[in-house]
Amino acid sequence: MKIFSYPPKLKTHLDILKILAIFLVLLNHSTYYIFRVFATETEQPWHWLTLGHSAFIKAAVPLFLMASGALLLGGSESYSRIFTKRVLRFALTLAAVSLILYVRKYQRFDLVDFLKALYLGNISTHLWYLYAYICMLLTLPFLRRMAQGMRLQDAAMLVFLTVLANGLQFCDHLFFQSASTHIWSFTFFTNTTYVIYPLLGYFLEHKLPRNRYNLETAIGLLLASLLALYVTCVMTDWRCKVDGGWTGGNEEAYLSSLVVFPAIAVYYTAKYWFLCHPVSQRTARVLFIIASCTFGTYLFEGVFRAWTPAVFDLLEPLVGSYFAAWLQMLASCVLGIALTFLFKFTVAFVKACFVTLIEKIKDAYYGE
Repeated sequence: MKIFSYPPKLKTHLDILKILAIFLVLLNHSTYYIFRVFATETEQPWHWLTLGHSAFIKAAVPLFLMASGALLLGGSESYSRIFTKRVLRFALTLAAVSLILYVRKYQRFDLVDFLKALYLGNISTHLWYLYAYICMLLTLPFLRRMAQGMRLQDAAMLVFLTVLANGLQFCDHLFFQSASTHIWSFTFFTNTTYVIYPLLGYFLEHKLPRNRYNLETAIGLLLASLLALYVTCVMTDWRCKVDGGWTGGNEEAYLSSLVVFPAIAVYYTAKYWFLCHPVSQRTARVLFIIASCTFGTYLFEGVFRAWTPAVFDLLEPLVGSYFAAWLQMLASCVLGIALTFLFKFTVAFVKACFVTLIEKIKDAYYGE
């Protein structure tokens, strides 16, 4: 009886990226104990380390989208297949998960109020990614045409436009303290998160030749990402001083500005590592199953975080609130993956049993 199916060629580096990304998502949502601790921690070098850590955490969504681009942008499908196979499935998932979280949040169900909340996207803030992902799927035919014709110069231009667009936001505050901004029409469609990162993921996965993956480039990209994180810290800290303190508006103002560099560095390094150190098929399959559970972990990550405060309470006296919260998020991630796996296994097992039963009935019927 076959419970799980595997793709013909397992891509372990993508599975590792998904596992890392879901953990970063939980860290991003840990707010005061981890993600925003730099706003209350003024001692050096701890302030800069926690600020840099929070900036790196912002690579979570780019890594997910880069992995999606690597897997999705190489194919070719009709519009009807995209709508029925992909868009509809995720739209129904969004509606179902939103319904569960709505009832859990309000302890009631009002159809009109639910549909309004679903439209406004205010049932749970973390579901914004699913809305954006559906937009990516709707634009899949256009992204595929762009991705499949990309060259190295095109990928470099994507990065340049991203830095330029985010750099203009920095200039807005530098020159006008956000009292004014640059003209609204000077913008780039490529700077949309669900456009640039899938394109870059596809380029790194399929367009960059294997012989271009080497240790020197990996080290160079990692150093570039460290520099980007340093600049991000300087920009964010400067914004705080200009504003006269940390506020809800300036804490995250620039944390994602240069995250494209850490995202590229992590993707490139992961692929380079597994090109040089391939794992066994058994290990690859285990990692694939774990990675396939990250989506379910994301959908209900708030629930899993709410189920693990005991980890924080137990460890805080031993390691302090920062590391205790970090380990709590790790426990939440493991719990989410485990419960998602249990759900997927149960569904797959019941389905396999049903198929086997039908086959036995057919054999018995036709055998007679």
